[in-house]
Amino acid sequence: VEEALIAAIVLVVILLLVFLGNVRASIVVACMLPLAALFTFLMMSFLGMSANLMSLGGLAIAIGLIVDAAVVVVENTVERLGHDHARAPRVNVIFQAATEVATPVASGILIICLVFLPLLTLEGLEGKLFRPVALTIIFALAGSLAMSLTVVPVLSSFMLGKTAHKDPLLMRLLTPVYARLLDFSLK
Repeated sequence: VEEALIAAIVLVVILLLVFLGNVRASIVVACMLPLAALFTFLMMSFLGMSANLMSLGGLAIAIGLIVDAAVVVVENTVERLGHDHARAPRVNVIFQAATEVATPVASGILIICLVFLPLLTLEGLEGKLFRPVALTIIFALAGSLAMSLTVVPVLSSFMLGKTAHKDPLLMRLLTPVYARLLDFSLK
């Protein structure tokens, strides 16, 4: 499980760099991984859950989901900072960017958490096996949501600059191919 967690974290960080195309934005998003894991372990400790194979497996499953909310907040922040025509104070722009996506991000996380709720109703051996997985994923997502709407804007105010927003290299390479495929399929 430790190897799976490390491999997942490394893969997520590499994908963040490739898809965001901004090292500073990737660092801000990658900070969610240890913070959400810490929140998860605190909640597990609070409820008296052990860090067994199943709960750590749930955390390994949630690694990719943890960064979703932070990616949306950071991407919107970068976009708003790059197109700041009103010359509003930087902190206000970041606050507006975070508030703008708060409801969709919270809704998305809530929907994912609801998917895991039926696992909490299992009884017997199935309940003992899958309840820790579901709880760990729910805790990780709740922590990532809370930190994406609080910690990420603060880190963004320190880390992100007012540079013109441009698409990452990968997206600039794939967009023409996608446009041709879309054009072909819609004709």
